[in-house]
Amino acid sequence: MKIVLFSNTAWYLYNFRLPLAKALRQRGDEVIFLSPPSEEGDYDQRLLNAGFRWMPFEFSRKGMNPLQDGMSIFRLARLYLGLQPDLVHQFTIKPVLYGSIAARMARIPHVVNSITGLGYIFADSSLKVKIVRQLVKLLYKFGTRGALMIFQNPEDQELFVSKGWTSPRRSVLIRGSGADTARFQPSSIPTGVPVVVMAARLIYDKGVTDFIEAAALLKQRGVQARFQLVGTPDLDNPNSVRPDEIQAWEQAGLVEYLGWQEDMAPIYQSATIICQPSAYREGVPKTLLEAAASARPLVATDIPGCREIVRQGENGFLVPVHDAPALANALQALIESPELCAQMGLKGREIVEHEFSQDINISQTIEVYRALTAA
Repeated sequence: MKIVLFSNTAWYLYNFRLPLAKALRQRGDEVIFLSPPSEEGDYDQRLLNAGFRWMPFEFSRKGMNPLQDGMSIFRLARLYLGLQPDLVHQFTIKPVLYGSIAARMARIPHVVNSITGLGYIFADSSLKVKIVRQLVKLLYKFGTRGALMIFQNPEDQELFVSKGWTSPRRSVLIRGSGADTARFQPSSIPTGVPVVVMAARLIYDKGVTDFIEAAALLKQRGVQARFQLVGTPDLDNPNSVRPDEIQAWEQAGLVEYLGWQEDMAPIYQSATIICQPSAYREGVPKTLLEAAASARPLVATDIPGCREIVRQGENGFLVPVHDAPALANALQALIESPELCAQMGLKGREIVEHEFSQDINISQTIEVYRALTAA
């Protein structure tokens, strides 16, 4: 079977879907990766180095331009028509929306879309984003008809079914994208001054300012801890944190900025607590899955996606969105109790092994392909 995996970045395909592609290849399938060329890093080349076919498909990730996006859909339809895949699996908003229309135009037999969270389009309240949101809703309702939709959390699945954007028969729940439990091994939490890490794309909707405010509150209380921020601003996103803000936070002694980190395993091992105060609907944050696999306690916001992996009082704490005092209180409870950190960390590892491992995720995805193509 010829399968196309299409996303808005080669980085996503390499970091989230390469293990799936390897499993598909092992069972005899031909896998083709499709994405824009890498702007940073060499993730497209890494996919090629892994022995896969990668094809460039350029489109704008920013906003919506009807003329430009319409041309992209026609270009994609021609590409699909030339490739003649048996199945296309599309990830992230634009590949899902435009890829579904293009696949229908090219008469692709089987189309699978993964909803990996709803993103800032469904969180931002600005007029421009509200207008785009209405268009996105229409495209979900009419553009993805006939596609099978994979959801990472039940709230997103329920929303799409209730709005008529998909049907129960055409929707499947596969929670998260899996954590590599061999790569992210449990380890003892380091002694010394506790380290709280937030790793994310540095946009406001990820809760970066809430993290900084919580750090400031704990500093005022005299709580001894280090706060580390991992990631880079997403300057193509209107909600991106500005580099000068990060510099100001560093100069104020609130945070240590580690920038982009290729290998997160050592970061988790050196951390005491992993924090994810996101303000928008996540799929299931891979950072939380990997941190839990590393036996670290989690503090996250009580939103769809985060609450899939964070079990209140078992492997971490859930706090309200944009509530820096509540975030500070949850972090302080863990900072001041090494025993609780260790206990919650081990519970998190157990949860990942039984529910969120990469192997489980791959098996579930391949079963979706099998059932769809056998129907």
